[in-house]
Amino acid sequence: MKTLKNLFLIFTFSIFILFIFTIVLLLMFWEKPLYSHLQNIDYSSSNSYIQNPNQGFYRTVFIRLEDDGGTFTPLIYDDFQMYHLRIDISQLSPQISSQAKRTLDSALNFYFDNQKNVVLRFSYDSYFEGNINAEPQIDIILSHIKQLADIINKHTLVVTAIEAGMIGPWGEMHSSDIATPKNINAVIDAWLEYAPKINILVRTPKMIYDYLGISYEDITTYNFVADEKTSRLGLFNDAFLSTDSDMGTYTNRQSEIEWIQNNIKSSAYGGEVLSSEIGLNDFPNCLDEMYALNLSYLNYEYDEKVISLWQNTNYEETTAYDYIASHLGYRLTLSNSVFRYNSEFKKLEIDLTIQNDGFSNFVREKDIVIIFVDESGNEYEYVCGKYNGEKKLHISLTQLPKKQNYTVYLSLCNIVNEEKYYEIAFVNNSLFNTELCANMIGNIEF
Repeated sequence: MKTLKNLFLIFTFSIFILFIFTIVLLLMFWEKPLYSHLQNIDYSSSNSYIQNPNQGFYRTVFIRLEDDGGTFTPLIYDDFQMYHLRIDISQLSPQISSQAKRTLDSALNFYFDNQKNVVLRFSYDSYFEGNINAEPQIDIILSHIKQLADIINKHTLVVTAIEAGMIGPWGEMHSSDIATPKNINAVIDAWLEYAPKINILVRTPKMIYDYLGISYEDITTYNFVADEKTSRLGLFNDAFLSTDSDMGTYTNRQSEIEWIQNNIKSSAYGGEVLSSEIGLNDFPNCLDEMYALNLSYLNYEYDEKVISLWQNTNYEETTAYDYIASHLGYRLTLSNSVFRYNSEFKKLEIDLTIQNDGFSNFVREKDIVIIFVDESGNEYEYVCGKYNGEKKLHISLTQLPKKQNYTVYLSLCNIVNEEKYYEIAFVNNSLFNTELCANMIGNIEF
């Protein structure tokens, strides 16, 4: 009996010790709950134009590549983020010289150094004067594309899009004996293959149908499934808002715009507007079409009559021109910010709501960087993944600076060699910090 009693006492004591040990372990590893902190910041949106990467009204720059190098005159305007590089390659030999490649390379380097973006169009039309049938044989054109892409691929952050060009006066892919569907398909395919990280734009929806192997009659039933190549296809329209067909751009304007809206979602749409005798560019009548087409960029210099009309048309306490300028491409507004953390500050969760009311979808992936700034001005940066235009952004951090008060910023940028480039500013009135090139999203307070 005594032995059983001793065994029972030993067992009871062991259970007690185990219980205490379990409690100690739970206390050691139990995480205190995270508490929500709704950030009291200014969520109001500005109506002003804000220069952000890969969008806006553009200025035109002419470049001529020749075997001895050619000519490029650096050109920057303070109020313009976008530049349309119209590159004359009419004098190039089949094998592009190293001097010509250096000219193109230096031009793209110049715009990268100035944190500007470019749209590229190459043409055999000497000086872009409207010359017809100026192209070499298609095999030389395809060889030139491959050689030019070797330079362009070094500058993918600079290049918003390549307008496929190469064929026709002004590189507009028409009015040339060589402008056949077979040859245009070959040009499109070469650009998609040799410039695999850049959007490729063509002149008409029909060119996309031809490339996909369908016709206009098929578009209502065709199930467009974008793959790695076709997701980068878009359009440039240099007769935007001009005639019923935009001077031959459309077979049927309404149905093709609807098809573009439903299928061409991850690439750009841009061009230049022309005067319209039927009022297509009257404002605000043209707004619905701008949204439907994911309009990203337009020529500031052409057509002057339409640009002047927009500049002199009042709309919502601004002008039509300023409204269009501020909505070309994406337009991101922070509408809500919630931090979750506790007194231990070993984990931070951030939930942001970001609205896009620009004409275009968000089409260029960005790195996410969270920046903590303490009360002494010291900065601590953490890279937290990728942003692709999500409306709801969740960020979870377990590597944190020491516990103290911080102002917290979000940088949506592209990181190259540990440096940040092409940062995006939210259009909120007072959140963008120009020194950090980042958006204030809240505060950590203890």
